Amino acid sequence: MTTLYEKNGKRAIFELLIEKNKIIYMSANCTNFMNDKRYIVVVESNKFLTLWQNEENPIDKKLNYGNKSTWRMDKKYDEAEYGFSFGKVNPVPLANIVCAINNKNNLPYIAINDGITRTIWLLTNEVKYFPVECHSFDIAQLLAKHAGFIKEIHTVKELLDC
Repeated sequence: MTTLYEKNGKRAIFELLIEKNKIIYMSANCTNFMNDKRYIVVVESNKFLTLWQNEENPIDKKLNYGNKSTWRMDKKYDEAEYGFSFGKVNPVPLANIVCAINNKNNLPYIAINDGITRTIWLLTNEVKYFPVECHSFDIAQLLAKHAGFIKEIHTVKELLDC
């Protein structure tokens, strides 16, 4: 990542480096609600994957425990490929993540509320770290503690003055 983010009107654009030194873009936008309750955390891919594998009841275990081959076979994978192809003019929205403690083994885990396909695309393309969005400070704090690349947590409002 050459820059964490840049302001572009009501949008924070995140620049990420993937395999073969290709740059891709993701974004978080100001909306009409909850800008002060939408938290951005930059996570380290390997730590993120470990937490995802700790999920108590995954929707699709083959994704949590997948690899490049299985992720590329996902029925929506090509849609993510297409979405990321637009670059900076139409950056891909951040995934929405929940982080909690697993009741069975007391380990932290994450669940992806929105953005599974985007996330597996990033992992397949060997991104080292990437931003995600959480809808609670406590969730963001737990995620930053266990998977954070940059331990800072910011709201969309803080990043964009909206």
